Amino acid sequence: MIKRVLVAYDGSIYSWKALEYACSLSKIINCAVRAIYVVEISRFHVLLSGVLIARERLLETGAKLLEEARQKAKEKYGIDIEIAIRVGHPVEEVINEAKHWNANLIVIGARGAGGFRELILGSVAEALIRHSPIPILIVK
Repeated sequence: MIKRVLVAYDGSIYSWKALEYACSLSKIINCAVRAIYVVEISRFHVLLSGVLIARERLLETGAKLLEEARQKAKEKYGIDIEIAIRVGHPVEEVINEAKHWNANLIVIGARGAGGFRELILGSVAEALIRHSPIPILIVK
């Protein structure tokens, strides 16, 4: 039975569609929904003096995106979603969050904010399919 749904959220239209799907599911089966945003380590600037500033900006961006998603979910679906922000490799962090939160399902958009339109499936979605011990639902 699905009680907890984790949504990988990056602010892209695909991740919003994934969150909408999870919220719709929550309305039907009354499950908890948590959106996770991962600040990817490779996006940090390498400049020694700029690392902390870059990290803080990326964390602020993630927090803002998650808060906007939380508000939209409340307005459109009447659902209070939980939010989480992590720093690391997106696939590892999503899997770790799913395990620690005891998620029964991970929902992710078919593509993320990376913007490689020629890819049929986003690299994070593909890697999650390969490595997650928890079922994955891909939303187009």
